[in-house]
Parts: sequence; structure tokens; C-alpha cells
Amino acid sequence: MNKKIFLFVKNIILIGMPNSGKTYLGDYLANELNYKLYDIDEYNKHNLPIQNTKKEWLQFRKNEYEIIKNIMNNKNENKIISTGGGCIEYPYTYNLLLNIDKTNDMIIHIIKSHELEKNNQTLSDNWQNLWLKRAKYYFLLSDLNYWNNIKYNSLIDEIKMYDNHKIILK
Repeated sequence: MNKKIFLFVKNIILIGMPNSGKTYLGDYLANELNYKLYDIDEYNKHNLPIQNTKKEWLQFRKNEYEIIKNIMNNKNENKIISTGGGCIEYPYTYNLLLNIDKTNDMIIHIIKSHELEKNNQTLSDNWQNLWLKRAKYYFLLSDLNYWNNIKYNSLIDEIKMYDNHKIILK
């Protein structure tokens, strides 16, 4: 039987590189916290670039932004939002995340060594170049940086510590 975990944080947004474990951690957190999971990659998968052109990627990021914005505008539920790895490259999405309500929302940067796993995911560039371009934005946006080492229960503890710390600071 799961214990009920109460948090003041209403929305947890997961950001990070492709294949870092955002979806898996999002599913785990949604189950543990009884939050609704929104996997943005699932919502936007039909818009994946086919020719891998800049124009297609721009349209993909624009669609991604609209999906994230619409989900975040729903204030009636607690949610986990697992974003696409490159969402922070689109200025509107970056600004949306930069200006979230820090009393209700939390951004967690999921970090995992890219050497641990290879997959056939469509990327706009190679992994190293993407990391060099995105890393600073992940770190600037995040309230918590979490090394994904498959010990998910420690993530719940870190979220609770962050949540309690916010109460003390008010």
C-alpha cells in the first residue's frame, strides 16, 4: 500500500537531454504522487521531422510549445510534464518555463550519461553538439538537478526536501 505524499508543488516539469529518463521518471512520479502524467513526446510524435530540416524542427518546436502551454494552463490538476529534450531551444517555451509560478511549479533537470544507452531517436544534431547547445539552459531553468541512476525513491525525497524548503522561505 502506497503512503499518501502531500506536496505544495502542483506541477513538476521534467527537462533534460533525449533518453535521459524523463518519461520513465515521469511515470514513476505520477504513480507515487498520484499526479497526472503528460508525456509531451507522445502528444507531439506525429509531428516529428521527416526530412530533418530546420523548417521542420521549428514547426515541431512550435507545436511542442503549444502543447506545453495548453497543459500548463489547466490549473485544476496536479501534473507531471515530461518535456521533449529540445523544448528549451524554442524561445517561447524557454520563456514559458522561465516564468512559471515558483510557488506551485518545479522544474527538474534529469541528467544521465549518454554513453549508457544508444537508441535510434531522431535528433536535430549529434548528442555532444546538442548537449553543448542546451546544457546551460537546462541548468538555468531547473530547481533541482537529478542524476538518473535508477534509484527513483531518492528523487521523491529530493522533491519533498525542495517542497519543504519553499515553505520555510515564505
